[in-house]
Amino acid sequence: MGKLADKIFDSLKAIQELQIITVVGKVTVSNIFDPGNRQIEIDPDQQTMVTSINLVQGDITSGLDKAFAPGQDDALREFHERQVKLGNDIINRNLKLLKEMATEIIEIAKQEKKEGLP
Repeated sequence: MGKLADKIFDSLKAIQELQIITVVGKVTVSNIFDPGNRQIEIDPDQQTMVTSINLVQGDITSGLDKAFAPGQDDALREFHERQVKLGNDIINRNLKLLKEMATEIIEIAKQEKKEGLP
């Protein structure tokens, strides 16, 4: 199970941060239907809200353009907050699925070892 475990570990390291970005203004998206190659270009002068969640340490960092200060554009700020909550819900669901998959993989590996399979 060494090589498989290494691949799983490398994959988990690569997905340790979730970023939610809300932009009002000019945004260019390339390869929109190809998530592995999707590129998002945000004009530097655009108003943005960014939240970064470190999934390992649990740190949450948010940055808001002054245009989204309380009382300025509450609807967009609330939208961004809903996106952050949705992101958390998705991560929790995916972690549960990963745990179930890991448990199954471990059980299969134990069974194969018990049966003397390579």
